[in-house]
Amino acid sequence: VAAMAGVFGLVLLLDGERSFNFILVAGFFLLACVLAMSEMSQSWGLDRHSPVCQAVGVEVGLVGAYAAWQGIDGVILAVGAALGAAVGAALQQHLVLHGATALQDNQGLIVVFYSAAIFLGLVFINCRARVLALASAASGSLLLTSAVSWCVTAKMAASHPSAQTGPWLNFFLLLVDNDAADVGVFADPKYDLNVHGHAWRRDRVIGLAFAAVLLMIGYKVQRKLMDRADAKEVSPLTEALLSEV
Repeated sequence: VAAMAGVFGLVLLLDGERSFNFILVAGFFLLACVLAMSEMSQSWGLDRHSPVCQAVGVEVGLVGAYAAWQGIDGVILAVGAALGAAVGAALQQHLVLHGATALQDNQGLIVVFYSAAIFLGLVFINCRARVLALASAASGSLLLTSAVSWCVTAKMAASHPSAQTGPWLNFFLLLVDNDAADVGVFADPKYDLNVHGHAWRRDRVIGLAFAAVLLMIGYKVQRKLMDRADAKEVSPLTEALLSEV
């Protein structure tokens, strides 16, 4: 599991756009697979774990994934619209709870509100490149750091008395939550760093510092890839204009 997390983290760290597209395609595969298996189970009275039901589910899932890959731009727009609608629903509920009852009673206002939310979702998803670069680099750095920390701790467990091993997930949780179970090479309260009366786990501090370095490297690499892609898109247009002149 740690090795898979490390590999996936490295991919996220270096290529957020393709990682995002892969996640979307994988999501469509799972959705089509589950829907097909459910339909087979209801229509033929088969158990979802039967070989026939699973084979049909995988087949339909692959078709759905291929269709999503071929029309990835449309899928991304659909995700943007769904994201805008979801954020709009959460915001509507929050505003209604705080007294904006017009968003519950006035149908015209509700339509305008959701239209604006979906439009902003589409705008956001179209400007996703740099946001995805930062988000994927951050996620990848945490996954890769937790995998490295797990491996280092496993290697040093026999020689370092304070080393505390455990599932890879515990190492990841330690990076995102200071109150998570203490694991790592320095898993002992005597190694904690006290800052204004607040104890910081030394393994967490080292891990976050390492993740921050990976984040900067990953974001810089992705920015270079985006700049190269933009340059390739501009070059044919520039050549066409120069040829006309």
